[in-house]
Formats: sequence, structure tokens, C-alpha cells
Amino acid sequence: MTNLERLRQEVNRMDAEVVRILQERAEITRRIGAEKGKTGVAVRDPAREAEVMARVKAMNAGRLPEPLLESVYRRIFEMCIEVQKEERS
Repeated sequence: MTNLERLRQEVNRMDAEVVRILQERAEITRRIGAEKGKTGVAVRDPAREAEVMARVKAMNAGRLPEPLLESVYRRIFEMCIEVQKEERS
């Protein structure tokens, strides 16, 4: 096995972990949506999104270009908002 193949296997393993973590986040988000639905709280919370984004950017330590990291998290927010909307349907 070449070094390239080993590195690709490592990426494949990491992809599986990323998907598992996103699924776990979606399940927690579903439960958050259910709680919001009980109290009439809006699905979208811009203040919470800004808080999460600031925390994520602080964890970055410059390893990823900030605009790309922000783009990934905006997509994660959208995914979670859709999950919460489905919970309310």
C-alpha cells in the first residue's frame, strides 16, 4: 500500500466520523426543535448562531481559512434548521 493510499484511508475513516457526528448533532437539534415547539420559540436564533460561530472561529487556531470554516458552519446551521422545522411538522 502506498503512502497516498494510507492517507486516503485515513480520510475515509475521518469522513465516517464526521457523518456520525453530524447525525448526532442532528438528533440533538431535533430534540431542541421539540423543546422550542413546546414554548413557541422561533426555529432560527441569530444570536445563538453568532455565539456558535464565534466559538468555532476561536477554536480554529488558523489551520482552516476562516471564510471556508464559516461556510461549512452556515451549512450545518441550515441542516439543523431543516431538522427543527421537520420536528414541528
